[in-house]
Amino acid sequence: MLHSPDTITARSALLATALCGALSAGPACSPFDPGLLPSEDETATIGCTDGSKQPASRPPEVSGPDAGADVPEFWVALRDVLLDQDNDRWAEIGYNIDRRCTDANNAGTTTECSPTEGRSHEVDGTQGIDNSFGHNLFPLLDLAFPGLDATAIAAELRGLGNPLIRIKGWNGQRNDNRVQIILTQSVFGTPSNAGAPPDVYVIGSAAFLDPEGTMPVPDPIWDGTDYFWCRHDTFAIPSETDLDAATPLVVDNNAYVVDGILVATIPDGTEILLVGDGLGTRVKLSGMVATADLAALRLDGAPHTTVTISGRWGYTDLLRTAESVGVCAGSSTYRTLQIQVSAMQDVLLDPRPENIGTLCDAVSLGITFEAYPANIGGLALGQDLPNPCATPP
Repeated sequence: MLHSPDTITARSALLATALCGALSAGPACSPFDPGLLPSEDETATIGCTDGSKQPASRPPEVSGPDAGADVPEFWVALRDVLLDQDNDRWAEIGYNIDRRCTDANNAGTTTECSPTEGRSHEVDGTQGIDNSFGHNLFPLLDLAFPGLDATAIAAELRGLGNPLIRIKGWNGQRNDNRVQIILTQSVFGTPSNAGAPPDVYVIGSAAFLDPEGTMPVPDPIWDGTDYFWCRHDTFAIPSETDLDAATPLVVDNNAYVVDGILVATIPDGTEILLVGDGLGTRVKLSGMVATADLAALRLDGAPHTTVTISGRWGYTDLLRTAESVGVCAGSSTYRTLQIQVSAMQDVLLDPRPENIGTLCDAVSLGITFEAYPANIGGLALGQDLPNPCATPP
């Protein structure tokens, strides 16, 4: 454990801001009801000593046809990322992604991988939840940069780099076996013009009320009527202004809704560009699952709903992210980060059967955001991604 913020600089702490401040309360836990779990055979987990059923890594598939006419597509913007998961909140956030229940007594036999030599394996949270990010990695970074979570949330409140999700093809009911979602990020957001799209002038990656670029647009008010502009480089685009003609790069055509809960996955290896206020990085997760109580937001009238994201963050990808925020390879700070993160690895990046029992090479992650209704104004040039390691200081 680090004992001083000097060990890893404030720049390295911005790693978590870039991850989550550009990705944003209800209960901070797995949102679906235990009754939705698959059969006992399908959920067979290893090492559980309390006799309880353990949650699968995602809810079950919906059976039956895709009934009913689809409602119009709609968007949500994410904010209020939960980074600081102290007081054991980390143990309730995310999913049991390795389908094992690892505690202090049986860690040697109920893990999918082996920890770094000389290290104890990470103990799971409630019902086998895997979340080494919340338990270990964020507290490490927060030592170097107190208030990191507040910094991330502040950027989201201003509409900078918020994850934006479009839901299309939903039948408007509590069960639908096929829904499409796309994922992009915001460049900026601003209030509507009395419910209509605002008349703004986009200059570079900023928006103004006047063509001269002297009056910046106001920040979003988060009442469900705000408009956001998407990063143009998250689409394969024939035009930088026509969203309808753009093809999104990150799509899940096989998302679904079960008992009101939306379940979506992002293809392994997808790079998500996250840029906030002067910060930025590329994040690549494996086995990423996102769930949200869609019925609460769209059927029950809730103003916002919790989105839970779970996945595996590869050791190499995590360190590559560190370079983009100024923790450069070859530096003493980088080496310290290598050692610390190596000890936090608790899952496999690729958990195929033939890999079980090999050295852990990824950090499990569980975070939550709040999803608010949103509108899309169009595409805009995204903020540049910083590259402080390209030129030596």
